[in-house]
Amino acid sequence: MARRAIDPRKLLGNFKRIRSEWPLDESRGNRDLGHYIQGAYAKRFRENMKVVQETGQGAAAMEAELTALENLHKNVYKDKYKRATNSSFSGEYGAGRFGWAQLSEKAQKLANSQSWLDKLFRRKLQSQQSDSTKYKDDM
Repeated sequence: MARRAIDPRKLLGNFKRIRSEWPLDESRGNRDLGHYIQGAYAKRFRENMKVVQETGQGAAAMEAELTALENLHKNVYKDKYKRATNSSFSGEYGAGRFGWAQLSEKAQKLANSQSWLDKLFRRKLQSQQSDSTKYKDDM
């Protein structure tokens, strides 16, 4: 079975198309996958393409890598492997199943109790202060 020839220029063109279409999330800064693809990954891809053009080897690996990147971009795996529920681990489903609701109750109890420093200086919590003393401590 004969292998088809892979055109490096076509691979580079496909990569540029995917790179330009990839959304950027400015709120994440340099932690965004789009920033990585446009920066460090693009540089590495260009270097590998030079090797492919000079030696003719590694084109199949570059094509497989580009296909994987394109599948991520088109959400192929999201559509192929659908989630049972439409919530995240930290969402409502995760809180009920993994005990995060209990953690928040404990955190509320801690917030309503005095710290050892408050006890040392005999300070009262805001919930224990009368209306007249609440504003004196704030000044």
